[in-house]
Amino acid sequence: MNKNFHTNNISLYEHLANKEPSTDVITNCLLLISTPRSGSTYFSSVLNASKQLGITNEWFNPQQIMAFCDFFGIKQDQFDLQEYVKFIVSRSSSQGWFSCKMHINHWLYWSERGVDLMDMQWNHVFYLKRKNKIKQAVSLARARKTNAWRAYDSPMAEDTSTFTDILESLSWLYEHEKIYENHLQSYCSRSFVYEDFAFENSQDIFKEFSRIVGTTCKPNPLNNTKRQESINPKNCKVNHFIDWLSQ
Repeated sequence: MNKNFHTNNISLYEHLANKEPSTDVITNCLLLISTPRSGSTYFSSVLNASKQLGITNEWFNPQQIMAFCDFFGIKQDQFDLQEYVKFIVSRSSSQGWFSCKMHINHWLYWSERGVDLMDMQWNHVFYLKRKNKIKQAVSLARARKTNAWRAYDSPMAEDTSTFTDILESLSWLYEHEKIYENHLQSYCSRSFVYEDFAFENSQDIFKEFSRIVGTTCKPNPLNNTKRQESINPKNCKVNHFIDWLSQ
């Protein structure tokens, strides 16, 4: 279990439980599809800062649902997905917007249990991707070892990732991108690229997002982002990994 993620989500559900349920009719449902280490948390943070699109979160991440069950004292075998959806929609929505981000492996998890999350009435579906798959794989391998998935997470262990770990992460990313192309791409109206939106001067990207979804909100890129891949340049293994591949 990712203790950072679990603790943060326990706090999130406590916050939601103390909110009055919204009585607004949900007219827009936003879904961001991604793979880990593609900037989806940053993208969601920018949207959340606008306070107009609801709370964009990994609502269908199995670990997130585990935190929900722990907070409310629900046994895993008694979890009711429909009741859960009612809860998160009524407590996390804003001005008629419900927003969610979903990694491809979350879609697979529920598909294997007979639930297709794409059957929900999503009005806007976007794909967040990263061009540099090797940097993404290095970041993913590190996160898997340290259990620190966001820049503000405290590492639970040292980064002991090897070139083999990076290669496995790279293969996993390409495998899930192929799943996206075969099963999810047809739902998406637009892709947003990490290398475009997660760096400076990305204001135009979020202006375009607002135009596409037809909202008056103007998400502003956050200035204090810290990308995990470059937290410690001494630990950056990208170039060495490329040399290792060429041997």
